[in-house]
Amino acid sequence: MTLVVGVFSEKRPQVPPAGAPASPPPSAPAPAETVIHKDATFKGDLSFEGTIRIEGRYEGKIAAKGRLVVGRGASVVSDATVGQAFIEGVFKGNVTALENVELAATAQVSGDITSPRLVVADGAVLVGKCSISRDGKPPEAPKK
Repeated sequence: MTLVVGVFSEKRPQVPPAGAPASPPPSAPAPAETVIHKDATFKGDLSFEGTIRIEGRYEGKIAAKGRLVVGRGASVVSDATVGQAFIEGVFKGNVTALENVELAATAQVSGDITSPRLVVADGAVLVGKCSISRDGKPPEAPKK
């Protein structure tokens, strides 16, 4: 039996960096972020278009156009295909991103990464292969 606890959406205001253009008018909705709380364990398939932040434990397949954020204390076992990925916690499985993957200094990744752009902070642990390609797909094997 799987118990799902603490999955919710919340709106968070975005703070633009210094020198950024003025923010949109107050009538524009703030982007929603779905959060799997640090006390939650979730098993199953995920798909989303916005941003999901995993702070707890997740196991399953992720197929999404949006941004995946794996928090510092999170543990994820998945093969994920996403628009973007930002990993601070533990991720076991392969990550394919259409835009970019960023590993924070606290990230621990065991698996392959395929993305047009990859940023790895000093201190991050990555055990796997990296394929940097323009379209987020692995390069074809050389012809013999």
